[in-house]
Amino acid sequence: MLFGSKDILCLDFTSGDISGALGKYNKKGITVTDCFRSDLPEGVYEDGQILDFDRLVEILSNMLSENDIGSIETNAVINSTSIVMRDAILPKVSHEELQAIIDYQIDQFIPINPEDYVVKFLDLGTVIDAGLEKTAVLLIGVPEAMAREHLSLLEETGLKPGALDYEGNAIAKLIATGGAVNYTIPEATCVGAVNLGYKHTNLSIVENGVLKVSRYIERSLESAIKEVRKVLPSMSQEEIKAKLISLPDIWSSLDADSNDVELVTAAKNGLNEIAESIGFIFRYYQTRENYVPLDYILIYGIGSQINGIDKFFQQTFEKDSYVLRSMENVKWDEDINLYANAIGGLIRLSEVKK
Repeated sequence: MLFGSKDILCLDFTSGDISGALGKYNKKGITVTDCFRSDLPEGVYEDGQILDFDRLVEILSNMLSENDIGSIETNAVINSTSIVMRDAILPKVSHEELQAIIDYQIDQFIPINPEDYVVKFLDLGTVIDAGLEKTAVLLIGVPEAMAREHLSLLEETGLKPGALDYEGNAIAKLIATGGAVNYTIPEATCVGAVNLGYKHTNLSIVENGVLKVSRYIERSLESAIKEVRKVLPSMSQEEIKAKLISLPDIWSSLDADSNDVELVTAAKNGLNEIAESIGFIFRYYQTRENYVPLDYILIYGIGSQINGIDKFFQQTFEKDSYVLRSMENVKWDEDINLYANAIGGLIRLSEVKK
């Protein structure tokens, strides 16, 4: 594959798959050269933890070889229940001084052993606290061993490690810079981005282009599939996933004699459990001081391929809901919903500290 000298690679790691985006970002937008993905077998990668390093090296090496990608600067996007996040109000000083304060006083902000975590921050802007200008930040703590393992993985496959990014931050950057969604939906003040993945769901609330809330939800498309298997045990998980994606519209009512009634009813039960977790986070967000109401919900990930999933979210939360397919500032001819995190991870902004 031919790629420009300024192209970089970003790999998005989840328990169910690895997705990659090759491209570059500048002030005009994001130019994507190629995207690719591969499902991961059980026992290789789970909840941000590399369980079988050698097998993952083999899988990733094959992906790179199949897509003619050699040694190139590579960012990685990860997520895990082990990643901790906290809001904090700090003095209004330079980014370098903010990081020094965080490094020195981290145990006052997050109940962790500082030696076990790499803690960075997102600048959320200036706030007035007790009559003084201060800086609101979102602290993100990644287990040091987890960060080291992912960087070692990139090195082992011949890649040049760049930045290690967090899923919520990656999608926030894409929303902030991508422009109109699907070419017709204008930029919004506040967006709830739902990554409906196979092994986990992630909800990120992005306000004025800045990540405000991001939560890892263990219920997922796999959870819905397991509900189906309870009533249709003869079907494999892959058969159920393929069937759900092939249905004309999961939201529309089926004829009583349809062979798909049991499957759809059980799948909706699983989706309702996911929606319950998302609703809890939405309610938490609404209790925050000066919260901004959601304009719409944006759905991406493997579960977004289920026809009618946007209607399901719209009816459940009474909010406009859309499946992410394209963005006006992202140059790529195919749907981006399977690669949104990886594309967002191509973006490096000055306020994101490596």
